Amino acid sequence: MPIKKLLLVIVLTLFVASEIYAFDENLPKFKIVNFFASWCAPCKAEHPLFFEIKEKYPNLFILGIDMQDTNKDALSFLNKDGNPYDYVGVDKFGFVAVEFGVIGLPETFLVNK
Repeated sequence: MPIKKLLLVIVLTLFVASEIYAFDENLPKFKIVNFFASWCAPCKAEHPLFFEIKEKYPNLFILGIDMQDTNKDALSFLNKDGNPYDYVGVDKFGFVAVEFGVIGLPETFLVNK
């Protein structure tokens, strides 16, 4: 798998419209970035795994990025099935996903410095 230097990625949060998250190198060494959507059946199937990861590695930062979804549907999904993420961003048009090389959902990355 090719190694790519992560650019500064900025995403709006799902919960507070004015809050912006800058994904930079000021976070813990290892981070998980998970692209998901409420309409994605495989995303729903893998969702419980993030709770297991969070329990086993409580200091691991998990960034969830809701992609090409409505805020209402994403919030409903997370309220119903739970929220394992430390931060939930929104990528309505897929621009952040392109930076990561996402080609389908779900897609998860382990990022280190």
